Amino acid sequence: MKVTKTHKGEKGKITLKLIDKNGEAVSSAKINVSGFGDFYTSADGDATIEVPQGTYELEITKGGYYDKEIDEVEVKAGKTNSLGTIILEKKPYYAEVIVSNPKVSYVVGSNPTFKFRVENKGYADDTYKLDVSGLPENFYYKFKTSQETSESISEIFIESGDSKDVYLEILTPPNAKIGSYNLTLLVMGHYTVKKNLAINLKGEYRLYFEPLGGRYLIRAEAGKTVEYVTMLRNVGKGAMLTNINISVESPPNWKVDVKPSQIPALEAGDGVLVKISAHIPPDTIPSEYKLKVNIKSDQAEIKEDLKVIVTEKSYSAIIGAIIIIASLAGLVVIFKKFGRR
Repeated sequence: MKVTKTHKGEKGKITLKLIDKNGEAVSSAKINVSGFGDFYTSADGDATIEVPQGTYELEITKGGYYDKEIDEVEVKAGKTNSLGTIILEKKPYYAEVIVSNPKVSYVVGSNPTFKFRVENKGYADDTYKLDVSGLPENFYYKFKTSQETSESISEIFIESGDSKDVYLEILTPPNAKIGSYNLTLLVMGHYTVKKNLAINLKGEYRLYFEPLGGRYLIRAEAGKTVEYVTMLRNVGKGAMLTNINISVESPPNWKVDVKPSQIPALEAGDGVLVKISAHIPPDTIPSEYKLKVNIKSDQAEIKEDLKVIVTEKSYSAIIGAIIIIASLAGLVVIFKKFGRR
């Protein structure tokens, strides 16, 4: 006898097809082959498994179906062992929950919203109660059928094979601390599903600066000192501003003083009075000048302009009047002296 071909060392194959009792293909079912690994059925419910020669146990699992085990499946090198069509029995109650945005980031003062879909994959209709656990104190929630509606729901009815979209709105208090919060979504029917959700509350950093009475412009004579009394506020949401520095850019030779020029911290909603005084040099030409105020913190910064109109000194008008009167007087004298000639 002469041997010209051998299958020694080759893998063998296991083939099967999964369907339910209605004859529909069961896709994405996991098939665990003992001591070798996991395989999955195709969209048509088919599976082809290549393994070394030996005897195996198969465990077939799929969400919403009862598990199935097949013992002593023998595989020979180079050969195919067809297990034919296998029926998986569907459970009466089973649901899946798909959350579109399990992690959301929102600014304090607004309400984060989660969107999720509940799919009834059992063969029986079911009613699902909706709940949330793990919320911090003073946080509230409501479930809605759409993002626009204000009406809330506490449960949903879903027929077998159907699904529904639900919105979960978290009502955060205005004084909520910024940070991350973890909570759990509960969808409870004859079959309960839990989903972990996360909220990241962020602060809004905003500075506001304004002179009291809205006096952005002051008139003064050269050589005088002008003073602005201003209000600096933290108008952000839920966030402290730190290391606030106030500086002023002024025209050359102007002396400017800012009190206080540094503020260590300012809580959201709080404000502080800031006095800005500027001494105008005596030789300043009458015109309009700007004091450029720069306010910068670790988190935010703003710039504002204050205006100073430098006017002529008050005695200039008197001198001008004297000059005019003297000129008129001179004209009168000249007219009397030479007018008759």
